[in-house]
Amino acid sequence: MGSSRTFVPPAANWFVHDTINATIIPSSPLTITVTPQIAGLLPGVYQGALSLAFSDGSLRTVAIRLILAPSGTSAPVSSNTATAHQQTVAACTPTTLVPLFTTLSNGFSLPATWPQQIVVRVVDDCGSPLTSGSVVVSFSDGDTALSLTSLQDGRWSRTWSPVHNAATNVLTARAQNAAQTLTATATAAGGIQNNAAAPLLTAEGVISVTNGSPGAPLAPGEFISIYGAQLAPVTSTAQALPFETSLQGVKVVVAGKAVPVQYVSGGQINAILPYDVPSNGTIPLVVQNSNQLSSVVQVPIADSLPTVFYSIDPSGNPQGAVTDPSGVVYSPSHPASVGSGAVIYCVGLGAVDTPVPVGTASPGNPLANATGAVSVTIGGQPVQQVIFQGLTPTYAGLYQINVVIPPGVPSGNAVPVNVSVGGRAGNPVTIAIK
Repeated sequence: MGSSRTFVPPAANWFVHDTINATIIPSSPLTITVTPQIAGLLPGVYQGALSLAFSDGSLRTVAIRLILAPSGTSAPVSSNTATAHQQTVAACTPTTLVPLFTTLSNGFSLPATWPQQIVVRVVDDCGSPLTSGSVVVSFSDGDTALSLTSLQDGRWSRTWSPVHNAATNVLTARAQNAAQTLTATATAAGGIQNNAAAPLLTAEGVISVTNGSPGAPLAPGEFISIYGAQLAPVTSTAQALPFETSLQGVKVVVAGKAVPVQYVSGGQINAILPYDVPSNGTIPLVVQNSNQLSSVVQVPIADSLPTVFYSIDPSGNPQGAVTDPSGVVYSPSHPASVGSGAVIYCVGLGAVDTPVPVGTASPGNPLANATGAVSVTIGGQPVQQVIFQGLTPTYAGLYQINVVIPPGVPSGNAVPVNVSVGGRAGNPVTIAIK
């Protein structure tokens, strides 16, 4: 159904525009011409707005900016033209940035969970586009802030999937040049509408259970936590292996395949990634709660991301989950020694050479060996004897590395242990050596 629009003249008098009363047909854009009137204007940045009044009583405001460079200067025709850029800089020294939301305006209304492209155009007051530096958008309703990507023409973009229902959500874009000498902000305010009972999540809300860093890559075979809202009808935990791909009607679909679910609640899901999930790229992830689907989020996957379990000792050191062959954790009261065996418990070693259904107990015969190139150093000394690297039998998603502590390792209660796979370093932990 179309609606009648009346364009209300803004208070500023530095531009004119078409005055239109029209019925808007969906999928048929209507062009409005705005013409600046620069005669008599001094150099500077001019702000204005165009208000759109709808017959249903709603109002939308489109922000307009005019940048008038000093006489004798001109903005570069292309941000890729080095000569034009140098001429502009030589004739005009920028003193501020001018960011502007171009895909969202004040009064926007969006359904929760549905992806929305955010585009912010940033130029300086000489008219030069910002192509390096940073543009970060934050949200007043608590959604995770987004770092936008430069499109190298002054536009910065990122996809946003609103998580929270909010009558008012103020978006603030903070732009900064590469030298960090110029900073400016722009805002756009609107509302996020309830999207029935659909699960709400974002890519930043899909993290490793062990390292918990938003946006960090995940690894095959890893436990992940998915944070959001309306993810499950009740709180429930799977009681035994194997974990099923549906728990209380909740499913997690990764790259088109349902994965085992270990825990669900309204705000969190714990699941396990398959050992053969495609790596070194991004994969789509969707949550299904009964018959409601979330929007698709893309999550980064690395071929490995080693993370050793640890606990903080009384001295504040990350004492690794490293045991002797009988399973007793090495500690200052039970230190290891050169030549003794050690078992390092970790996650994120990646793919294995034996097909293991994800969410099931790992086999003991044959063992499931990690296929990546695992290396370990203890006290700065490379470990020459790696007896085993792979999945821990009878557990799901748990890896271990069996090593012999090499000669030359120093003694101490907090000797560093470092694990890497294929050159990708894990978190540093410590071990007690006598």
